[in-house]
Amino acid sequence: MNITSLAMTQATIEIFGGFICLMLTVIITMTGYQRSSWKLLRGMFFTISFIFLSEACGYIFIGHAGRTAAFMNQISNFGVFFLNLVLVD
Repeated sequence: MNITSLAMTQATIEIFGGFICLMLTVIITMTGYQRSSWKLLRGMFFTISFIFLSEACGYIFIGHAGRTAAFMNQISNFGVFFLNLVLVD
């Protein structure tokens, strides 16, 4: 089964959001602020970028048959679950 245009659009939006969060993480790191609020914000953006990228992998492999697709889908679901726990904690 091929990836649908809707799943591809969703994956593209997720990847774009992940790269924006990574760019914000780099910008915060390069400015050199050392307050705890900036460190927390940097960690949040870094974690959210991986959530976006993990969701994109899930959208790319959705509907595919095979061991690789099932394994990738499980990894992306675990990544989203685990990183959401990191954000809540």
